[in-house]
Amino acid sequence: MKTVAVIAEYNPFHKGHAYQFQKIKEEFGNDTAIIVVMSGNFVQRGTAAILGKFDRARMAVDCGASLVLELPFPFSSASAEYFATAGASIANDLGVVDALSFGSECGDTALLLDVAEKMREESFTLLLHKRLTSKEEKSKGYPRVLTETFLDYYGTDFPENLFLPNNILAISYLTALKKMRSPIVAHTVHREGTDEDASTNTSFAGATFLRELFYTGRTEEALSHLPKSTHARWSEVLGNGLAPVSEKALSPLLLSHLRVDAFPERIPADCGGGVLRLLKKSAMEASDLEELIANASTKKYPTARLRRATLFSYFGVTSADIKAKPLYTQVLAMDEKGQKILADIRKTANISLLTKPADLHKLSAAARLQAEQSYRADSVYTLLPPTPQKASIFLRTAPYRK
Repeated sequence: MKTVAVIAEYNPFHKGHAYQFQKIKEEFGNDTAIIVVMSGNFVQRGTAAILGKFDRARMAVDCGASLVLELPFPFSSASAEYFATAGASIANDLGVVDALSFGSECGDTALLLDVAEKMREESFTLLLHKRLTSKEEKSKGYPRVLTETFLDYYGTDFPENLFLPNNILAISYLTALKKMRSPIVAHTVHREGTDEDASTNTSFAGATFLRELFYTGRTEEALSHLPKSTHARWSEVLGNGLAPVSEKALSPLLLSHLRVDAFPERIPADCGGGVLRLLKKSAMEASDLEELIANASTKKYPTARLRRATLFSYFGVTSADIKAKPLYTQVLAMDEKGQKILADIRKTANISLLTKPADLHKLSAAARLQAEQSYRADSVYTLLPPTPQKASIFLRTAPYRK
């Protein structure tokens, strides 16, 4: 039996994710165990997940995952490099993973491996860093600077549209695994479109489109694009006021922080280069988070950077925090196969596993600090659903067992 890891957000879990599970089992066998390293309650776009981590993990297991572990905050909200490195680190440190599967626009594992290797070349890395830090180049945004630098350095034998979002994330996974000298092999599934696409544009509705359906009350239309095995749980959480969690719920918290709090002694992650000052100025005029980001967004500071910066400023996340190695992960959901794999992981893992938050005291001091930071973020997340919850709810929730 093979064990394949997937690093994901499932914001929300949709038919495209179920398709990836199908392709994994076609490649590695029907008895393959799928371990998902999934973002917690805050995601990479710098905002809260549409639904809490335990429910999203449950839906993944109900759709074929064997075990879902948490990629904790702030790693879950970091830029592609640090998000990918943290996820790959957790997968590698479990000691049982044979392959890492990920979606990509190109669908070509060999090409992605070749690019990842080339991007590790020292002279190329220095050239890219030089361009990214120059005033003339950095305003173009990372994907364009990366594309131009790569084509200038290596010639035109590579597709000009290679550096699309999921390809960049895939290359980041592969680069991280190479740096770790991990034995984990790569497996990619061709991905059509992006998370922003509507169902009419591609085979599967994108996550951004699906969230918008939920936010605007088009629940039945949203559910039509999700696996049937998730429908019952969605009905429950919607009925209980636990979803959908929207960005609007964060607005008063983040705007009040930017308006009132003084400049910190240590500049938060992604807030350097005048970003925090820009956000504070914009917060004085904005009425919500969307307006704040729109007013502050420039060619120099893209929307994704500003969203992360706003979130990291609120929670006091430093660059050191997101560059650190994840020292723990929490079990969120599992089936019978996952429970057996978990027993194996306990024998091989080079990372601490939490099956219940009450075991927090058993972590090392450094791992406990990481967990406490993540739980603080969880305690804020409980304020965001249509029906707010007690701050301790995620400290009292047991993993889902199918």
